[in-house]
Amino acid sequence: MIEVGAADRPGLLFDLASAVAAQAVDVRLARVATYGHRVVDVFYVTDLEGHKLESELAARVREGIERALSANAAPNER
Repeated sequence: MIEVGAADRPGLLFDLASAVAAQAVDVRLARVATYGHRVVDVFYVTDLEGHKLESELAARVREGIERALSANAAPNER
């Protein structure tokens, strides 16, 4: 499970989903919620064989998400 809380902005969900997909993991379920100007998105993911992510792959997914969040964040939101 990957939970992301961030300031909402146009294209955020696309950027997050792209970051996850770039690591070749399978998103089994996504729950997306917006609360005012904040989002809480939860992705339930497995490796391509349906197994829990190994720590190395999980770390790469986390790094990709962090890059996606910081690339387009306003300076006071980083």
